[in-house]
Amino acid sequence: MHTVKNPSKLCQPQHLNFIILTLQLPEVDCYVARMSTTKVYSAIPLGFNGRLVAVEGDSSHGLPNFNIIGMPSQTISESRDRIRSAIRNSLFSFPRDKITINLAPAALRKTGTGLDLPIAITILILSSQLLPQDVSKRMFIGELSLN
Repeated sequence: MHTVKNPSKLCQPQHLNFIILTLQLPEVDCYVARMSTTKVYSAIPLGFNGRLVAVEGDSSHGLPNFNIIGMPSQTISESRDRIRSAIRNSLFSFPRDKITINLAPAALRKTGTGLDLPIAITILILSSQLLPQDVSKRMFIGELSLN
């Protein structure tokens, strides 16, 4: 059996080698600060009256995704494609971020295509293509076509 009088010397390297790597990354657009949450107001018909709906939007970095939550009907869930096409065909750009749209109050069932416009405006504010002060104190209701 071989014994070592000073075991701490075994852990010390005799000589150090350093490797320096230089990575050249492709040029990327500068990060632009933009809003991460916003709120636009709309309304839906309910009986002979209407109900106020807040279209809240959140944008975050991540895999591109576009979700609508808050008890939307099938019609509103299908509006994602109409909204994406309408934004692109109106010479705006659809953001490549994770976008979540909440239709509040969540307990109220939302139907129809009248929330297309407020959802599109929320997305344009989140991506800094519209200013929040331009749409403050206003309510938006409207259906979008593909162009």
